[in-house]
Amino acid sequence: MINLILNLLGKLPYRTKFGTSLSDELKNWWYWEKNHHDKCLCGGSINFYGLGNHHWVVQCSVCEYIANED
Repeated sequence: MINLILNLLGKLPYRTKFGTSLSDELKNWWYWEKNHHDKCLCGGSINFYGLGNHHWVVQCSVCEYIANED
């Protein structure tokens, strides 16, 4: 059910000033404000990927939402 809601929120034409959809804003709230650093709102797991010497990405394994990057 939550995936259906996230899918519908992602299709709305509304975007924030940073260009993110409402579904991404909801996932961002879930990750940062509710401190769910191991699971994404869609049900996928949040994984850490190293991309070289000084670069990394924290990303969902299912919806590929990027929670943090450097």
